[in-house]
Amino acid sequence: MKFLTDWKPFGNLDPLEMNALADRMIIMSVILLLIPLIVSVSRSTYTGWLPLYNYHMGAYSVALLATLMRSQLDGRVKVLIVIAGCLLVTASGHYASGLYKGGAYFLPIALVLIAFFYGPKQLAFFFVTCIAGYTFIAWGFLTERLTAELTLSEVNLNTRYWLNTGFSLTVFFAITSQVMFSYRKLLANKVDEITAQRDAIEQLTNYCQLTGAATRVNATKFLDSCLEKAEQQQSEGAILLIVIDNLTEINDQQGYDVGETMLKSAGERLKQLLRPDDLLARIAGSRFLIIIPEVTVQARTEFLADQIKAAMAKPVQNAPVPFSIQCTIGVISFPHDTLNANQLILKATEAASIASERKLDAYHLK
Repeated sequence: MKFLTDWKPFGNLDPLEMNALADRMIIMSVILLLIPLIVSVSRSTYTGWLPLYNYHMGAYSVALLATLMRSQLDGRVKVLIVIAGCLLVTASGHYASGLYKGGAYFLPIALVLIAFFYGPKQLAFFFVTCIAGYTFIAWGFLTERLTAELTLSEVNLNTRYWLNTGFSLTVFFAITSQVMFSYRKLLANKVDEITAQRDAIEQLTNYCQLTGAATRVNATKFLDSCLEKAEQQQSEGAILLIVIDNLTEINDQQGYDVGETMLKSAGERLKQLLRPDDLLARIAGSRFLIIIPEVTVQARTEFLADQIKAAMAKPVQNAPVPFSIQCTIGVISFPHDTLNANQLILKATEAASIASERKLDAYHLK
């Protein structure tokens, strides 16, 4: 529906999210503004312009009806009813005393509602229209084409008018506070939603959803920081690239579900062998990468490679036909000449290929 799709509330909030606020606004306005309506009707004999109050009463009859069927109305229509009521109160107060007395406080309410629910363009248009309208009214009073039955001194000495002004001011703060705090809550919910989406995207970017291991992007960032640290501290680290050799065979023989089970099992077994400072990543379909930031004893990588082979050799039981995970391992130390993270990963892949060609469990490329 074009009427809805073109609606761009302040802050680009979804119009549907503004609907609950529109409900509260129309209920609050009907409850609060019926009182100045009654006051306006009671003093209509002073003004001689009764049709305005009839229009006013008709508008709030519509507003009352809208509260009963508000779930069937578009949110912008609900707010339009409230805005129309506020403008009529403004006009009523103006013509009743010839001044911006109590009714004047409802004009900024209308402006706030237009700004928040309709946007800056509509606000600017309405503001210009108001200026033109009130300029015309001012011209009417200056030329005595429009007159007020009450003088300024009579208004200032009239308790009823001061009570009306005080009530109007109270309504102004009540309605604008409702808009501000409700909008702030809506905006906070929007921020929370955006934050949750960002976290979800970050989770997808940095971690494999199947195995829980880091992704290649995350592993590259981690390896870059490890390289920088190793160069600064003159230390040495290592990476192990593990290639699952029989993944394609298992997928073909037992199905992709079993292949996923195989990858999950491989990831879990590899995690159990690592220290807190080590990082496990899945950088491709059948390839895992282990980054060891610091290796104090050279035999550490050889021992870890042996542990990996032993862990993978255990049968995967939760499959139609139990099987073991066959893998080859490529190992490379860093820092290595002027190689960056991606070049080191390629070197580790080369080491794994050499291990596969030579039928070795693991191969350490110098």
